[in-house]
Amino acid sequence: MRYIENKEYQDFVKGDVFRYGLLETDETHLFTHMEMATLFFCKSADLYLQDGGIIAFVMPRSVLTGALHHARFKKFENPPIKLLEILDLEGVSPLFNVPLCVLIGIKGQKTEYPVKALKITGKLPKKNAKLHEVEAILKMDEYEYKPPKVSYGRSYYYDLFKNGINIYPRCFWFIEFKPHRTLGLDVSKPYVKTLKGKKP
Repeated sequence: MRYIENKEYQDFVKGDVFRYGLLETDETHLFTHMEMATLFFCKSADLYLQDGGIIAFVMPRSVLTGALHHARFKKFENPPIKLLEILDLEGVSPLFNVPLCVLIGIKGQKTEYPVKALKITGKLPKKNAKLHEVEAILKMDEYEYKPPKVSYGRSYYYDLFKNGINIYPRCFWFIEFKPHRTLGLDVSKPYVKTLKGKKP
């Protein structure tokens, strides 16, 4: 959202964010970090799917984390979508500039966690490789995904600061979650490591 310069378009987007319940009106401080892909997902399902229709949508993998501005999106309430499966493609390269996932759901039903997730890893021989070229290269492990718990309470420091912490360069702080291939991710004490390509 922070990269949208046109005020009219910003207001239009904010209206849709409220309409789909992705943020509440008292959470405007979260707008600058809003992931527009969540709005595209909801709006596409709303406009183009009948009940029983299936959506498979490429998303930044960050929508699976415990960020507060993704918490309502993962309820899939407006429109109602039952999340059927997640393809976790963070370990596939080269792909996109950001880690990604694919969310697959059916419209008109309710999401219940945990949801089956497929962690796919492998180094592709080239960008835009065909599926038949990479099937033998890719490794797939199943795990169960549950959204991390998000605290909605305000911090003691909330009224003492005008802006949240900004760290530059941001990429210095990137980490990756390492879910156990059978047990999944312990959201209270997740095992993480420094993202590949960054010094520990």
